[in-house]
Amino acid sequence: MADTTVLAQFQTADGEKTGPPLSLPANVTAEQLTVLINKFLETSEPRPYSFYIDEHEVVRSIQTDIIDAAGKSTEDTLVIVYQPQAFFKVRAVTRCS
Repeated sequence: MADTTVLAQFQTADGEKTGPPLSLPANVTAEQLTVLINKFLETSEPRPYSFYIDEHEVVRSIQTDIIDAAGKSTEDTLVIVYQPQAFFKVRAVTRCS
């Protein structure tokens, strides 16, 4: 199953498509999808994203979470809805008053 691929289309929660449809390996992880969407969006600083296919979150991989668990076919075009996650920065304390 390592060479199984799926056709996928990224889109926002509002339905706006991002980039062209892609042929992705079915074992692509959420971390790899995050790198890919940051490249598409050309962000200056990478942001974390969560990904959903038919309201099922991709936590481990498309193969594990969507094809095996949710019963989706690899022949279907999968619409991957992405949403930005909360992004926090920690700054060092320089002075206490």
